[in-house]
Amino acid sequence: MSGDPHDTRSYDLREHIPDKFHLVDEDYGMRNRGENVKLVPKADIIDDHERKSAAWTPWTENFFAYSKLDPPCSAPLSSLQRIFVKDLKLGCDYRETVAVLRTVAPPRRLGEALQTVVEDEQGTCIYLRIYGPVVAAHIDRFLPEGSVVAVKAPWCLCNKKFGTAMVVHYLTDFFRLVQGEILYPTKWNLLVPSAALSASEWFKEEGNNAYKSQKYQIAVVRYTEALNFKPNEYLKIAIYSNRAQAHLASGAFEAAIADSTFVLSHEPQHEKALYRCAIGHYGMKNYATAIELLKSLIEAYPSNETAKNDLRRAMQRVQEQTTGAYDFADMLKVSRGPCPQMDVADYIGPVKQQADGFFATRDIPAGELLMCTKSF
Repeated sequence: MSGDPHDTRSYDLREHIPDKFHLVDEDYGMRNRGENVKLVPKADIIDDHERKSAAWTPWTENFFAYSKLDPPCSAPLSSLQRIFVKDLKLGCDYRETVAVLRTVAPPRRLGEALQTVVEDEQGTCIYLRIYGPVVAAHIDRFLPEGSVVAVKAPWCLCNKKFGTAMVVHYLTDFFRLVQGEILYPTKWNLLVPSAALSASEWFKEEGNNAYKSQKYQIAVVRYTEALNFKPNEYLKIAIYSNRAQAHLASGAFEAAIADSTFVLSHEPQHEKALYRCAIGHYGMKNYATAIELLKSLIEAYPSNETAKNDLRRAMQRVQEQTTGAYDFADMLKVSRGPCPQMDVADYIGPVKQQADGFFATRDIPAGELLMCTKSF
């Protein structure tokens, strides 16, 4: 959809925008399509980013933007050609290319998007803006400073209010890179100190430091790099266990299950792996599996009070899932916070879904709960 004020299709959208939001004319390079991306000195763009970050409040920069119409890029990374920021033009979709970038500033919220400053291998800087509910819920942790990423089919826009930015609408077009991978620039490699016991040990400690600083995605990358240096079996198990915890902290529950399952395949009674696998299944709403794992953990480690508390929590989710009995007052309280994360189970009552909608499976009295589920 065009952002042209003379296009009547845009007025239909404005009628449905809440008062606290304003519509930004992103226009996605339609008017200035084909123009070169305006290059801004690194010091200037970082200064602008920091100034706007300091001035941000929940009531500023809330906006709706028209969506990009092009589909995500389905080509594998290995088949794409490297492109640099100076070679990009506004509004052009470079389907056969990939941009490799490094974040040089902490991220900030821009409406429901994440925005940060990135540089390419040549040192050219540009804003990177990423959309998506997962991103919006984890702005401070999703893309910490120092991350190296690849953006497939890079696409840039420019508007008067927010300047020029490379925009990612589909997370499938976005990848974190690990040192040693083909696309990872060697000039950005971390150098292992000569005093380190081993490269794997050093990268593991770097991962631990990143985790303590709540840079969970950086921690995952460092643990992965530690594994790439072929550690011994004992160290490998420790790294997988730590990476599982970093995955949990960043909300990557399926990856946490995979890492903790690897540990359990070598040490079935590993306390931390049992717990992390259980919490991973809890996050995936596999409550029955989580309960089974937590019971095994408590049986092996009776003094683990955290596991006992989480077992009660998982059993409460099962009750919600089967009966539809919720603490709605508590849910309302949580919903009023910033980026609320509801810790409740889904409930489907006496209805079933068919091709043309939902249908009752029995007579339903007035006031009965039919369904309770989160939108994503």
